[in-house]
This record gives sequence, structure tokens and C-alpha cells, in this order.
Amino acid sequence: MIVFVSDRKQARMAALDLMILAASDNAPKRFLNVEESEIKQLSEDIKDIYLAPVLNVGIGFLYEGMDKEERKVVETLFEANAITILISTYKLCWELTYQSNMVVVLDN
Repeated sequence: MIVFVSDRKQARMAALDLMILAASDNAPKRFLNVEESEIKQLSEDIKDIYLAPVLNVGIGFLYEGMDKEERKVVETLFEANAITILISTYKLCWELTYQSNMVVVLDN
């Protein structure tokens, strides 16, 4: 699933909300399609304090101005179907070339 949001702050908030929702349903790893150890290795190099925890549960986000290495990690994981939710800002919609079964556009 790809979710489009208005800005970086909303991308982070939506990712954290989805992480909390999954945890409250007693299925915190429901969006993760690989072993947790594989994701933890990649997320150790992530400097964004919001991105690392959500990646560990199968959610990633992208925004303009994001660190290139972190963006590459998120894109690679989504393309490999390791994470199943990608949250992106509207401004990046023309740069994304991924296939998805569902696209959601969130409004403010």
C-alpha cells in the first residue's frame, strides 16, 4: 500500500499511528514480510529517530529532503516487498514507480 500525505510531519505521524494501531491489535509485525533480524541490520544505520522503529514493523516513509541513503533503504525494502506500507509526500508522487494494490491519499 502507498499512502500519500501532505508533508514530512504528516508522513511521520501516519507511520507512527499505523505502528501503534498494529501493536494495539496484538499484531505489531503484520506489515513486515521478512525476518526481523534482516530489517534490524538495515535500520541500525538509520539516523532518523522516527524511521528506524517503523521500518522494524514493516512501514516506511519518504519525503523531499530526506537523506539519500535512508531513502534508498526504504525504496529497496518496499520494492522487495519486505515492508508493505510506504508513506510518501504528494510532491514525490511523480518520482515513484512502484506497483501497489492500494493507494490512499490523505487530506489535512
